[in-house]
Amino acid sequence: MISGHLAQGAACCGGSLGAPSLISGDEQAQLSTSYSYNRVEAKALGNGQWQKLPQAENTETLKIEAAKIVSDLWQLGGTLPLVRKSKSSLSGQDSSGLGDVSVDVAYEFLPDWDYSPWRPHGVGFLQLTLPTGKSVNESTDPNNLDSRGRGFWALGAGANFNKVAGPYDFQALVELHRSLDKKTSDTATQTELSLKPGWGSSALVGAAWSSKRYRLGSTLSWNYEEATRVESSAVNSQGQLERFMTAGFSVSYLVDDEWSSSLSYSDQTLFGSPNNTSLGRIAQVALLRRWSR
Repeated sequence: MISGHLAQGAACCGGSLGAPSLISGDEQAQLSTSYSYNRVEAKALGNGQWQKLPQAENTETLKIEAAKIVSDLWQLGGTLPLVRKSKSSLSGQDSSGLGDVSVDVAYEFLPDWDYSPWRPHGVGFLQLTLPTGKSVNESTDPNNLDSRGRGFWALGAGANFNKVAGPYDFQALVELHRSLDKKTSDTATQTELSLKPGWGSSALVGAAWSSKRYRLGSTLSWNYEEATRVESSAVNSQGQLERFMTAGFSVSYLVDDEWSSSLSYSDQTLFGSPNNTSLGRIAQVALLRRWSR
């Protein structure tokens, strides 16, 4: 069985917490790097209707993720994303920089020390997200190319479950997070803004089939974010909630006991009733290195 690595697609500006970097097998540590290309051609408006963009938006993300066991049941992890955004019709115009960095601490509350035909392996986690990526509310670019994250401190908690049954493995993840208020300024009007985000949540289910060195998998994730209120002396906007679903398909190859690679495709236009979000199609290639206990 090739250990799966959870990945959630996000909307254009990272509308939800990313999946944590977790060790779900018998490794002591793991390090992965991935490159993804997200092409956005449509946007779901606040009334739920879709609008085709006059020009496609492209987001490229180079992500480094690491996790390490620090005791029998505890582990630490983190994610460092580098993001480049551009528009198809604006040749030579793009913006690159950090997305939202996150750090994780996790506890294995359902260890897999003895075989059970029904009990899954369970890991609970806390995730802290740093506002290292500028939010769309703070963007100074007319095309929002410099918006590479949500731009808020956020704390999330959740649990990841997985279960192996012969050549099949199953995964489920749930999390709830809260973003903190932030003060910034509108460069156009030189007025101070108070940004007030709320609660958000996400869930993911996945299944895969493995044969020798290959693994074929699929996932379906749900993402929800409360509206971000914007308050100032000149404006008082209640904002719009954001929600979307992402379907993912992947193929992985186990090079040896230490290295594996994967190719995946995610689509946010297939399911659900998206609201107030950009809808992209994402291709990703990843390489994972493991160190045994």
